[in-house]
Amino acid sequence: MAAPQVSDAVKALTDPKTNYADRLEAMRKLGHEINSTDRAALMEFLASDAPNDGRMRSLAFYSIKNDTLELLLRQRELPDGMGELLTGVVSNPDQNGTWRNYCIQFMAPFYERQSQAEGLGSGGVLQNNLGQNDSLRRGTDAAGRGPMGGPVSGLNRPEDRELEAIREALWAALGERDNSNAGTALLALHTLARNHSEFDRGQIDAAMLELASDEAATVANRISALRLCGESGNTNALATARTLAGSGGTTLLRCAAIATLGEIGEEQDLALIETYAASSDKRIRQIAQTTLAKRSRE
Repeated sequence: MAAPQVSDAVKALTDPKTNYADRLEAMRKLGHEINSTDRAALMEFLASDAPNDGRMRSLAFYSIKNDTLELLLRQRELPDGMGELLTGVVSNPDQNGTWRNYCIQFMAPFYERQSQAEGLGSGGVLQNNLGQNDSLRRGTDAAGRGPMGGPVSGLNRPEDRELEAIREALWAALGERDNSNAGTALLALHTLARNHSEFDRGQIDAAMLELASDEAATVANRISALRLCGESGNTNALATARTLAGSGGTTLLRCAAIATLGEIGEEQDLALIETYAASSDKRIRQIAQTTLAKRSRE
């Protein structure tokens, strides 16, 4: 039987001559069970470069790519090579920065889908194999290489290698402190650690604190790390949050630190937040008041 033809909707979506609005309209016509030919055509589109003919702004083009990735992740059957595509984009600094960040954002949902498809959820094969090797669970192999640096013994299928590559790419992205990628990767690691024991909770908590404390990192990255410390109850970040609440350098960073103190702080920290609730800075005052109100309801 001949393979099905690419649908008109996918043709419109991937045609460089189609404008932004028409591409969005074409995407709305696609459901959660598109055929293998359409899935392959969309994967080819995701691997393509942005057109330079001026028909569409770069941000709009990568927004379409972002929506296409989401569409493919919602399919009942994932297309082949999605993990390879994500890691290929993220590991290539020459790719568009916005597109690289989008791909980091999609690594966690892809990892969840692929793990479910392979029966590698909590307590599954992947976790059990990693549990036999403490050095891998710590994020280093027997030779002491970086996070998840060694191969997982016995897991040689392409799908397993894709998952391993995702783990390595997320840890590597933590080093990108001059953009927002470190914070995005940290959020993905934090999310995946909830259900996948191959992501070491202690190692991720340490990475949160290290990023929050890194004065060379962008404010966006430090805010992401601080808020994750609060969400996860990482009390090791208390000293850092106290310092940044008073002298964080920017109002946004101070606000994040105050909110984090409200989540993980002790009684003495509530007294400190009360002083910020009387601040002459409107944003500091509001976040402090909101934090105190939230804490009083708990």
